[in-house]
Formats: sequence, structure tokens, C-alpha cells
Amino acid sequence: MSDDDADTARPSPVERVRGFAARTRRLPGTVHALAASVDTSGEALAAELAELRTALDRIETLTWAGRHDTQGGVGAVGDELHRLRAHVDAVGGRVAALADTVAAQATAVGRTVEAGRRRAAALALRDRLGPAPELAPGLSVFTLCWNHGALLGDAVRSAQAVLDRLDPAEQGEILVLDDASTDRTPAVAAELAAADPRVRVIRSEVNLGLGHARSTLLHAARTHHALQLDADDLAVPAGAVDLYRAALRTGAAVTYGTVARAAGDGPAHGPVSNEPPSPAYFRSNYIGTIAVSDLAAYREIGGWPTDPLLEHVDDWASLQQLMADGRLVAFVPVLAAVYRQLSTGFHLSVPDHRLGRDRIARIFDPTGRHRGDDALAGVAAVALHPATGPLWATPEAIALDPSLAPTPPPPVRVATPTARVLLVGPGGVANLGDDAITVRGVERARDAFGPDVAIDVVTDGAPATALGGGSRWLVPLHVAVHGLDAGVRDGLPPRLAEAALRAGVDTARWRPCDPGAYDAAVFLGCGLSSRWAAGTMVPRALLAAALRRAGVPVALSGQSYEVDAADRDLLEVLLAGAAAVGARDEASAATATAVPGVDAGVVTLTGDDALGLAPVPVDGADSGSDGDRPVLAVTLRRAGYVGDGTGGDGADPVRRWALAADAVAAARGWDVLGVALNSQAPEPEIATLATLRATVPLRARWRLVDCGSDPARLVAAVAGARAVAAQSYHAALFGLAAGVPSVLAAATPYYEAKAGGLATLAGLPGSFVVRDPDDLAAALEDVEAALALTPAPLADAAKAADAWWSALPVAVGVAASP
Repeated sequence: MSDDDADTARPSPVERVRGFAARTRRLPGTVHALAASVDTSGEALAAELAELRTALDRIETLTWAGRHDTQGGVGAVGDELHRLRAHVDAVGGRVAALADTVAAQATAVGRTVEAGRRRAAALALRDRLGPAPELAPGLSVFTLCWNHGALLGDAVRSAQAVLDRLDPAEQGEILVLDDASTDRTPAVAAELAAADPRVRVIRSEVNLGLGHARSTLLHAARTHHALQLDADDLAVPAGAVDLYRAALRTGAAVTYGTVARAAGDGPAHGPVSNEPPSPAYFRSNYIGTIAVSDLAAYREIGGWPTDPLLEHVDDWASLQQLMADGRLVAFVPVLAAVYRQLSTGFHLSVPDHRLGRDRIARIFDPTGRHRGDDALAGVAAVALHPATGPLWATPEAIALDPSLAPTPPPPVRVATPTARVLLVGPGGVANLGDDAITVRGVERARDAFGPDVAIDVVTDGAPATALGGGSRWLVPLHVAVHGLDAGVRDGLPPRLAEAALRAGVDTARWRPCDPGAYDAAVFLGCGLSSRWAAGTMVPRALLAAALRRAGVPVALSGQSYEVDAADRDLLEVLLAGAAAVGARDEASAATATAVPGVDAGVVTLTGDDALGLAPVPVDGADSGSDGDRPVLAVTLRRAGYVGDGTGGDGADPVRRWALAADAVAAARGWDVLGVALNSQAPEPEIATLATLRATVPLRARWRLVDCGSDPARLVAAVAGARAVAAQSYHAALFGLAAGVPSVLAAATPYYEAKAGGLATLAGLPGSFVVRDPDDLAAALEDVEAALALTPAPLADAAKAADAWWSALPVAVGVAASP
């Protein structure tokens, strides 16, 4: 065939479109015939089919007109094809729904055909079982099994565990109905019955379906109550017994609790039956079969429904029957069972769920009474806790038994604070030293101001540990500043006014911290340094300016200052006019006194706010001792403020500090406890410690402890040590506060100033400040000698801090409550 012949044989675009139109024109008629084959109005489907025919007519008109040869014609055909696709999709959805309806009707027909045979088989089986016994006190377990032999053993064993929790006189039977299973169910059931006389197996040679099967067990039961537990369920013994006790307490016809759904043998993935009856229950079944049933009540209503259209919702129908008869339904908020949700579950056997829902509405709610605001009218329902009693009850439940009325809770005393105090602290920046200051500062503030003063807290970041003391954390400091009023910029030094603009002052949509709402404010102690002026000094100065503008007295506790001349204006805005200033070392006290606008009489040497924080070990790893073997507590930190570069000899200073500490411990026969208290960049301390322990040739035995987010663990770790070699100010502080010889590494002017201030405050020799790791052993010996003469070097500082806080209410004009 030549190329010309091939071109001639290939259909033209117009012919292809015409062929498509001819084929698809047959689709509406086919679908309409399907809709007509079942008893359905099909109005929505008919409308879609009409639109589909119209779209096809438009396409056919365009194609026969030959407009495909023009750009406009091609576009018009394309538009019509897009519309056609939308109508075809809509018809597909209608057809899928129609298919579900057809399948549901087929299911209904099949069940209806089987109904007579099932009823006859159930009656014959009950005749063989003999007359229904009189019911005696106690609890039995009903277990239905149809081809769930692989699950039956676990279900029965969980039922045995439930009965084992009861007194022998209350233990009934575990009644297993093998509903004509064709798998290993008969063999498994026989083995279970042979092993435990409480297990009684009833076998039906004809599949009875749920309603007849449950009613057959009801006929055979001997106890007043039964736990419904099918073969794909597992009882939670304690919770199931709680349901039984609640059933006895209330006389409820049905008592149910929370059920966890699990995917087969996998983990639980959600609860059901976990709330009392509500209006939503009449629209969607959320209360499962697993419950403790009053068998006398079920015998009176004729057992479970055997209507073939309700078989997959027998629990929903039976419970609504009991409600309609005015019988009590009880919910107990305990975990009672696990339901193993299988893809072959019987309730999933009906493609169209309207089959059961509409049938129930027709039988139990033909007028729609249960679908309005008064859906629970006439329903007797109660929720009660095993320990505390009734939690909620409908009027109908209380009418049945007045003791079901919930006890009103005692009136809540809403205390009106006598005053409000704002605390501004460090913390929330992954450094336990800062967190320790804030946690202990909140404790001191509560002790000073008393229980009737409200305490709000703002910190540098969101705190990772609870602050306690009945305080309320607001927001990070930068967010509080962002929400300040624009007026705060008035009268500020130009540099600080520009910083206020950069911080977004007066641009926030909300005001999380209103300075005018407070009677006093306290800036808790921290190291204020030009090194971090933008992150610490600037926002504190802006907030202090806003507080003073609102007429709020301001105090500063336990601060230290290492400020360059260029940042003195920030310090002046922060300190000027302060009602009280506590400094944690002599140099800082002198700096504060020299600030213009600061009354020298309000400046006091107090020590660090974190002093007095109680140790709270969490486990043995936190302890600084290991039996009779002493330890040297060591902290290591990669950070610029402790010296992050290499030494003049090119050696890593952190590695050198670790080796020096290891040498001291090895020489003294001690272990080393590596203590991690900081997770800031560039590296969390626990990673630094772990890397060094793994890569450095160490002679002593090293153990590591990560103090996490609790500064009290840091206190415990160093307080139990024989000595402390720290690159952390607060690790050394807590060591000295516990009377433990401690030294502090310092490789920058900032840290030398901090270390020197602590040494002076504690009355220690200058060698406490270790500038070269090679001096560590000698420095530690000097401090040990000093502590032999002064075993509690920071006791006076702690007392001074306590005294400062005790006097603070008077200083800021806030009366302390008793």
C-alpha cells in the first residue's frame, strides 16, 4: 500500500468525531434501561441523561456542519467534548450508586428467602436445648463465631479473664455458638470446652444469622447478665467487669463502654462506643454490640431482631427497641474491649447502607421525632464512672431511679487577684542554666507575693519545662514586644527607637502583654552582655520603657552586666528609675550603681536567682555517685562564649578540657559523669560528650547524662559529685552551692568576667577561673583547700537573694498576701 493509499484509508478528523458521536449516543439508552430495571425514580439520573443527549446533539451538529476545518470550529468541538466528559462522569457516579442499590436489593432478597429456613432451624435448635432456664445472678459471655476459628481462642481467653475477676458465685458460662462454620471453628471450640468447663459450645448446622443466633444464646443462658463478645472481639477484663458492676448498680438493660478498633491483629487506631447516647445516635450507629445485657429485659422484648433487612444492624435495632420501651441504657467511660475490624466484617456486607438506616427509621422513628432538637425525649440514659458515680443522666433515667442524678460539683471559687505581677525571665532557649533562673525566680516570686497575686511570665523562648507556682506563661519576649503600643518609642534614644521599628512595635494584631495591666514587673536575673545586645538587652529595654510609661514599678533581680560603652544607653533605659536592683556579683553591682538615673540605695549584691533550686533526680543515671565510687562531673560546650576556636597550638579546646578532666579522674580513681545541659547550636552537649567519649583515648570510666528540659536534674547531677569541672556557669554555681569543689573554664573576656564574679562572690581563689586546661588539676586542688575552710561558699549569697525577694513587695508597692 502506498503512502497515498494509507492517507486515504485513515479516517478523517470529522469521520472520527462522527463515529464517536454515534457510539456514545447509545449510552443514555443503555443506562436508562438499567435504571428502569429496578424500582427507582431515577429523577437525578434522568436529568443527567437528558443533558448528555443534548451535549451529543450539539457535537453532532458541529461535526456534520464541517466546522472542524476552522480554528473556531475545532475550539467549539473541544468545548462540547469537555462538557460531554463532565456529563459522562456524572452519569458514572449515578450508575455506581445505582449499582449499590441493586446489590443491596439483591442482598435483601437473599436474606428474605433465607428467613424462613433460618427461623425453622433456630426453633428446632432451641427445642433440642430444652426449656429456657430461670435466670440466676451472675455474668456469662455470649460469643458468636462464623468462620472465625482463627480468632475464637483469643476471644474466649479474654472472656475467661473477665470471669476470673468475679467471685465464683457470679461466674457464669462462656456460651459459644458455632453458626454453621466451615473452617476450624468446631475443632477450636471443642478444645476450648475440654480445657475449661465454663465453656459451653452450641453448634447450628444451618447458618442462623445474627438475630437468631443471639436469641438462641439468650434462650440457653442461665445468668441474669451476659457480655456480648463476638469471636472478632477481645475483652479488656477490668473494663468489662466495670460494665457488669455498673449494670448491677443501675439496673440498665444495656451497659456499654469504650471499644478500641484495631486493624486485625495490629495496633488500635480509634475508639467507638465512647460517648453516651445523643441525638446523633439516631442518625448514625456509634454504639457497638459489645455490652453487658440484662437478659431478662431481652427475653421480654423477644430477643434480638430477626428482620432480614436489619441483620447487619441488629445492635442498633435492639438498642432502639429497648429505648422505645423506656428501658435504661448506661454508658461507662472505661475501655471495655478491642474490636478487630476486618474487611470481611458482616456490617460491611451491604453496599448501600440505606437498607438498614431507612428500615430503622421506618420502624422506630416514622415521624422523625428522634431527628429534631428533642431527639432524646423519652430516652432513659445515664453515664456513670465506676469510682465517682453518675456523670450525666436524662430526666427519664432519673425518674426511674433518683439516685442516678449526678451530684452537682462543688462551686468553683474564682479568686480575684489582689494584684498582677509580670516576670520577665531567660529560658526557653535550650539552656538549662537560663531555665533554672526562671523556674527558681517564679518560686521566689510566689513565696514573696503570696497566693493571691497573679503572676504572668514572659521568657526569651517557649519554656520546655513547667514553671509552677501557679504562674501563667504568656508568650516569648519578642512577641510581647511586637505587640507593644507605638507610644513606647517616644523619648527613647534614636538607636532604641529604630530597634522598636525593626521589632515591629505597634504592628501586631493582638496585644499579648499589656504593660498597663500590671501592678509591678520584675526582670529576672540573666547575663546581659553586648555580645547578645539585640536578642536580650534591646527587647528588655523596650518592654521596661513601656512598663514605666504605663506607671508600673520595675525591679531587676540577680543580673550581671558585661556591656560595652556603645550599649550603655540600653542599660540606662532598662535600669533608670528601678525600684530595686539585685546584682549577682560585685562588678555588676558597681555597673548598675554607675548608670544615670539609678539610685545607689536600691542596688543590692544578691547572687544568682537560681540559688536554692532543689535537686530532683529522675533515675539512677542522674546521681553523681555510683555506690562507693566517686565521680567528677564534667560539662563540655562548643560555643563562642566559652571559646570555640582552637588554641594557639591548634588543639581543640573542648578535647583538651575533656582530656584534662579525664586525667584528674584517672589519677584519683574516680569515674567521670558527663553532664549535658545545653542543646543550642552549633551542637547539643550530649552529642559533644558522646563524640569525645567515642573518639578520645580516655583512661577513666565515663558515664553520660542528658538533663533534658528539667534544670532540677542538673542540680542533682552536680550536687552528688565529688568535684565539678565545668564549662557552664550554672553547673559550677550549683556545684558550689552544694559544697562541691568546682572550677569554671573561661576562654573569652565575657566568660572570664562571669567566672571572676562568681569566684569573688564565693570567696574563692582566682585559680577557680581556669583559662588553660593544663591548669585544671591545680585549680581544683586550690578550690578544695578553700572549701575545706568554707564548706558552704554560697550560703550568704543565697540568704541575700532570699532577703531581696522578701523585701521586694514593699519596694514595688504590692502588698503581699498571707
